Amino acid sequence: MQQTLAGKNAHYYELLHENATYKMSEILKDKPFMALSPTDKAAILAYICNELLQNKAVLRQIENSLETMIQHKK
Repeated sequence: MQQTLAGKNAHYYELLHENATYKMSEILKDKPFMALSPTDKAAILAYICNELLQNKAVLRQIENSLETMIQHKK
C-alpha cells in the first residue's frame, strides 16, 4: 500500500512539473514580469486571457458592453 501511494505521488509530482501553467509560475518566482523575455510575457498574457474568456461573468460583461455599444450607435 505504501509503495502504491509513493508511486502515485511521484507520478503526480512528475505531471505537475510537466504542466505549462506550473512552468510559467516557476518563471515568475525568479523574475518580475517586466524582466521576462517577450516570448514568456506573451505566453503568460495568452494564458490569462484564455482563463478570463472561460469565465461566465467576464463573458456576460463583454456581451452587455457589446449590446450597449450597438444601442449607442443607433
